Amino acid sequence: MAFAGLHQLCAPMLDRAQALPGPQRVALRTAFGLSTGPVPDRFLVGLAVAGLLSETAAECPPAPSLTGETHRSDAPVSSQPG
Repeated sequence: MAFAGLHQLCAPMLDRAQALPGPQRVALRTAFGLSTGPVPDRFLVGLAVAGLLSETAAECPPAPSLTGETHRSDAPVSSQPG
């Protein structure tokens, strides 16, 4: 139960777990109850989750940048006193 929320977050990404290094993969599978073993080190589980997020992000197209996409719609108002 300790990793239930993390399991819900990572469930859609678990198909990418094979790309993780062995110790991380084993820790993650054990934490999520997908394999048996002693309680894994929480830092190793965290590293595995970071790896899953990284693998997922690498496969997704980049999000458009909002900072360089303005077309002077917010042009400054004249600063002359009225």
